[in-house]
Amino acid sequence: MACATRTANTPPPFSDELTEEALELAESFALGRTFDIPAATQLLASLEESAADHDAQSAAIYALSAACKQDVDSPAWAAECAYNARDAEAQASLSFREYTSEVEAQLLQDPRVQQELRLQALDLQQLQQGVAVIQTVLARAQPGAA
Repeated sequence: MACATRTANTPPPFSDELTEEALELAESFALGRTFDIPAATQLLASLEESAADHDAQSAAIYALSAACKQDVDSPAWAAECAYNARDAEAQASLSFREYTSEVEAQLLQDPRVQQELRLQALDLQQLQQGVAVIQTVLARAQPGAA
């Protein structure tokens, strides 16, 4: 969920009604609030059928899928979307004609990529302490909080 929220806020922020609703529902689930499984499942199907091809929407699908289907792989895929969004941001700031190991090294050292990797590691470290820290993890994912 935190990765999906960060991905939606990666410049330029991505916003569409379905993605925002998916993020809200996934957050409700993560925080133990009321969660309408049939409505969430229907929204998930709508998102999966939509034509949008954006890391934020993919991450929202994975976050909501984790909630609806109790799918343990989906959070890892959401984390990959978050990494991909930061990687794309870093790629846009470099000029290169050919993707080489040197370019990959530059991308991995990009501060935006490193920040995402640090936040993911911190998320995992804190979540190992139990569900009581979910609010802290989600709050850190909000714009300007990192």
